[in-house]
Amino acid sequence: MTTSPREPLRSRTWNRVVWPTLAGLVGAVGLLGATAIGTWASWLSASLTLSLFVGVLTWSLVPGSVATTLRVAVATPLVVAVVVGWLVLSPTIGLLVSLATALSAPPVVDAVGGWRRSRVGRAARSGTGRMVIDRELVDRRFADIVQRQLQDLDEKLDS
Repeated sequence: MTTSPREPLRSRTWNRVVWPTLAGLVGAVGLLGATAIGTWASWLSASLTLSLFVGVLTWSLVPGSVATTLRVAVATPLVVAVVVGWLVLSPTIGLLVSLATALSAPPVVDAVGGWRRSRVGRAARSGTGRMVIDRELVDRRFADIVQRQLQDLDEKLDS
């Protein structure tokens, strides 16, 4: 996750300190909850199987991107174990915590912020570039311009 130096301090603090700390805490509690329904060996076996499946699927969707494939293949089983652990501990709270963690992730917040900025920008631009054209006024002004040009031409020809 990269942040630019021009990024506001509040956003930088959220991206670099607050969200990773909260996500780590959510992950630790979820993994502890996951051990209630299986041993570490069973979770390791399931994780390896899921990693292989997700890795092949990701590679087929994004061919040539080894980094993306590895990142997704390693993260997916961990996320699944954390969500299952939270759901074992408390189905309602687990679902809410999982959704809140996912929706508050910096890439999601940045994507939503960019989408909102682009929509606001389009809405602002659409009002400034539009003019209401009164056809009768344009026709009268054009006729006036043509009339003046003809008068100037007549004066030059007369002299």
